[in-house]
Amino acid sequence: MISRRSKSLIKLVSLVKKDMEIKLMERLHSLGYENFKMGDMVCLANVQLDGTINNELAKKAKITKQAMSKVVKTWRTRVTSTPVSTKQTTGHR
Repeated sequence: MISRRSKSLIKLVSLVKKDMEIKLMERLHSLGYENFKMGDMVCLANVQLDGTINNELAKKAKITKQAMSKVVKTWRTRVTSTPVSTKQTTGHR
């Protein structure tokens, strides 16, 4: 059985995690990433620059292949349904 002290520590860690997520989401939204979801971090942390297959993403994220497929499908839907800004940037590329 978990002691009262351990339960308090678990609750404290959970509250700190939630607070950090809220602050991170506020910051990302202020930078223009309105469609970003915290669940996306599970996948983004495991994507390699040269590409990563769905099975490998699922394995690294420790979720099922079906769950990862759903996340990837959601990403694709959000990306294709989000209008691209037509503003031109100044400066060098």
